[in-house]
Amino acid sequence: MALDVDSVLNAVIQVLKDNTTTMAASMTSATDIKTIQAGDARSVPVTIDQYPAILVQLMREEESFAQMGQRNNLHILEFSIVPLVYEGGSASDSDKDVRMLVKNMKAVLKDNITLSSTAISSLPRSVDYFAADLDGRYCSGAMLTFETRHYST
Repeated sequence: MALDVDSVLNAVIQVLKDNTTTMAASMTSATDIKTIQAGDARSVPVTIDQYPAILVQLMREEESFAQMGQRNNLHILEFSIVPLVYEGGSASDSDKDVRMLVKNMKAVLKDNITLSSTAISSLPRSVDYFAADLDGRYCSGAMLTFETRHYST
């Protein structure tokens, strides 16, 4: 049976939603994450009152034979997880908060390595930080590359 990538996307989102308090810990701009959803950060899918926001997008799927003679295929999915923080006080506070949010997100994802049994493993691979001017407001962001591995027949 082919891998249901939508169920994996939903599992990633659910793990993040189940841990909003943990991810918001030590942030100065918020005590919780207001928006966690599938979406493309380039299209500014949330309004300014919905920050901090986390957007998850499936970027790539790779499939290969896992075992010769067997019908198991290895699927590697690559997700882009983009946290966005708007801190009205200062850009440096906003940048600090997005770094804290990424640190906490990585810890949550590492603690849920099987994504509620939908993956054989998963791992945050890299993070790129950036600033964004969204409708004249300074937002801090990051792009976390998250990889999951699955078997299917």
